[in-house]
Amino acid sequence: MTDPNRFCISKEPALWGSITDNWPHVAGKQENHMKKEVLKVLILKGKSEEAIKILLDISNKFLLSFSKEIILISSRYNALKADKMKGVISNREYKSELNSINEGLLGVIGLLDQLDESKIKAKSNFDLIEKIRELDEKFSRCDDIEATTSRLRMKNEIAKSISENIIQYPDALKEFLPLISDGIICGLSKRIQEIPKFGDLDLIESSTGEINSNFTKGCVTNAIAELVYSQKLRIGDAERTRKILNALKRNSDVPLMKNIERVEAALDYLVSGKGK
Repeated sequence: MTDPNRFCISKEPALWGSITDNWPHVAGKQENHMKKEVLKVLILKGKSEEAIKILLDISNKFLLSFSKEIILISSRYNALKADKMKGVISNREYKSELNSINEGLLGVIGLLDQLDESKIKAKSNFDLIEKIRELDEKFSRCDDIEATTSRLRMKNEIAKSISENIIQYPDALKEFLPLISDGIICGLSKRIQEIPKFGDLDLIESSTGEINSNFTKGCVTNAIAELVYSQKLRIGDAERTRKILNALKRNSDVPLMKNIERVEAALDYLVSGKGK
């Protein structure tokens, strides 16, 4: 069995360089295979958190098609740790979810094995920001499409693409503040729907001033719904959430209004304590 100490794995991020620095271009295929085996050893030894941190570090440095899967696994693991600390999950449930997370980690490691390492590119934050700008411009041009169904479908697809790039580089949003376009707002909302986080309400609040598009309002409403259902709201966020939802109601069409009211009802249910 491969000795993980050979690669100087430690809980200190600074010591992960033996696996993540310049991966995968410096080492040969055999060496890279051994590095992936180290990740498997960590999981077998019950050090899933260390394996996740290493995978996140790799994801932060290189453009990978499955970066989102790594982030989702990390989010699940953090939620599981929080539930265990709160004492709201049984040992059986904890072990079952941890086993599921470990299976996901092994699946990601399997994807690393399948990569054509010669084609992997180092992540360029500048390139990601430019890509988001291009998608945002494309989103704004969707309003020229006369057919409603085609227009909404195109906006939805572009918003998903913007979300994928935001997932790759979360700080990209800072490049578009304080005036954020509908395309960026929708992309952010899609990211929140996929990977809700504590503090996301701050992003929604700071970026959703006066919105006129029902499509954009719908995206924001769905993002708030995910924050409510996943209980990613902090103490004091409920009232702020209500204010945002009330603002979204202005000039909204009937389907959107019903959706907003549904989210309000879910929020009330959660705040009442019945949703625990």
